[in-house]
Amino acid sequence: DCTLKDFLENITWCKVPNINTTLDNKTQQAVINIPENSHMLFKYNVTPLFVSTNSPFADKLEGTEVHLNFSDIVPCLCVQAWSATIEDARRAEECPFSKYKQFQENVWQLSSLAVEYKGKALQWTFSSPCNTVGQISLCSKTGDTDALCHEIPHSRQTIQINKLNEFKSVDPHPSLCIKIISGDHVNFSCPFDSDHSFLWKVESKVKHKNITLTIHHRINKMNFSICTVKGNKCDHFPQNIKVINEQMKQLNLVSQDCFQVWRSDVQFSPRITICPFDIYARARWTPLLVSFLVLFTIVIFMITIKTQILKGCIKVIKFKPTATVADSSTNRKVLLLYSLDYNLFEKLVNTLASVLCELKFQVAVDLWKRRELADQGPLPWFHSQKNKVTEEGGKILILFSKGASMKCNEWFQSSEGVKTMHDPYDGFMASLNCVLPDIIKGNVFERYIVAYFEDLQKKEDIPDIFNIMPIYGLPSQLPEFLQEIGVQADVKSVQKPTICQSTIRNRLDSAIKECQLWEQTHMPWCQDHCKLELTSEGQQENDAVTHYPLIQMEMLSMI
Repeated sequence: DCTLKDFLENITWCKVPNINTTLDNKTQQAVINIPENSHMLFKYNVTPLFVSTNSPFADKLEGTEVHLNFSDIVPCLCVQAWSATIEDARRAEECPFSKYKQFQENVWQLSSLAVEYKGKALQWTFSSPCNTVGQISLCSKTGDTDALCHEIPHSRQTIQINKLNEFKSVDPHPSLCIKIISGDHVNFSCPFDSDHSFLWKVESKVKHKNITLTIHHRINKMNFSICTVKGNKCDHFPQNIKVINEQMKQLNLVSQDCFQVWRSDVQFSPRITICPFDIYARARWTPLLVSFLVLFTIVIFMITIKTQILKGCIKVIKFKPTATVADSSTNRKVLLLYSLDYNLFEKLVNTLASVLCELKFQVAVDLWKRRELADQGPLPWFHSQKNKVTEEGGKILILFSKGASMKCNEWFQSSEGVKTMHDPYDGFMASLNCVLPDIIKGNVFERYIVAYFEDLQKKEDIPDIFNIMPIYGLPSQLPEFLQEIGVQADVKSVQKPTICQSTIRNRLDSAIKECQLWEQTHMPWCQDHCKLELTSEGQQENDAVTHYPLIQMEMLSMI
């Protein structure tokens, strides 16, 4: 019995190696040491077992020292060590990272969702290295913007990790998505989004306020339900559906209420929303809208010419050094847009946003409003924040990084029909839909600012379209940047500011250096990542099982 002290001290088989773990914040690595003539093995303390093809911990390791990147560590990662000279040696086991909250975020990053449609069942497996508490449900995607996804009634389930689960009797419609909620994390995956072969679709036509709904379906035996939307309720509509043929049904009605149509012969089907008023408005106002756009384009062209003539005068007014705190008090709101390239860059963004708050700005940034963002959807949330900032004379700050430049280029390619690599639910991709129309039209004067961190991003990598607005490199151009957003340039004649520029610079420098170390560890940034994603997309189209990552960041250390 090795639990007895005498046995533990005197019997060789009872003795186990000591495991020593240290964290090096400078290199962003953990160092694990064991004695010589010992073996080491890493395992996830989770049941059922976590299986990952990318896991670096599959086999036993020989050697006395092992280095782990912080990005590969989760709280439930444990270390086993045993003697290499004793057959079937007793093992020591420790879980040294369980007390560090900083590794909790990696659980979500290393998790993945596998989905397979089999028969009429949608089978799913949520793979996670640690126990995860959350819920999964099916939802109906509204429109083409992926902005909103309404939960399908009675579809919510508790997440069970590392085991096969399923939703029975599911309609494989492109508007059907899976919604996962775990703490502050919310993610959507649409397994049928790339499948353009609709099993059924609804067409609507309007004539003198009479609405005709036509349902086309490829399978003969399909039944449908219709309800009218009134507030938060949807009342079942007295159906008088006319069967045109085996694959077509039709309904005529007169109403200003919105309708929802779904399959009633399966348990879970997305609800397609149709609003007659929108149809009527489009039919009536489209010719007038075209005329208005032509006129609007002419006006914008004339204003642009005059703006170029007055550009020199505008710059003098804009950078007037004698501006006072009272003068800038109307520009106290800031909407901060950025690309979530990796965790430490998010920490750097958080530092910048916190600094602006201490300077008495009201900062809107999505990393502080994740629950609100999940409830509203990315696109409506950014539109709402943009409107608030614009109405109150605030500033929209676009923070460029390598990831932001790449996603911006992809945004322009997507308008030409090129498929993007990044998740359509990515916050920065959604924000581009809100701001790029203004930038393309040149409607940026005293509203938009561009900034970048010089040690992480080159100015020439910022897309040329952003050159029409002020661009500042941080932290070297910190004084000019602060003056642009509304902080007084000459502080001698007024009260002392909340925090001095040297303090701001030191805080930014510290966070920037952490990002530099991270990028050096995961070099070269993005080049291999982009190739990998383009290759894997081609392979996934032929696979029966499709894997949907929870968060599209870098493929180097996660999904």
